[in-house]
Amino acid sequence: MHNKLLNVRLYVPDSISKHSIIRLDTLASHYISKVMRATKCNHVKIFNGKDGEWIGEICELSNNIKIRIDKLTRKQVKSKNLTLCFGIVKGTILP
Repeated sequence: MHNKLLNVRLYVPDSISKHSIIRLDTLASHYISKVMRATKCNHVKIFNGKDGEWIGEICELSNNIKIRIDKLTRKQVKSKNLTLCFGIVKGTILP
């Protein structure tokens, strides 16, 4: 068994906290197991846009992979409000 950190960063809609278990959907599970060839005990990065970025260990390989969340690697940064303004130029019609 390899405790290697894969170069994978996955979005999950679930709430994330230390020692929680995240169950991936079928598409994400297929990507992790078949495309990235992950094995049990490999580590991946998980984020949801609210709780920051976490590292988790694959604890069960199946159609719906389970990942046990180990530690927070990056806190969520609140984005600043952005306002986009543009002016429409009224020009002459070209011949």
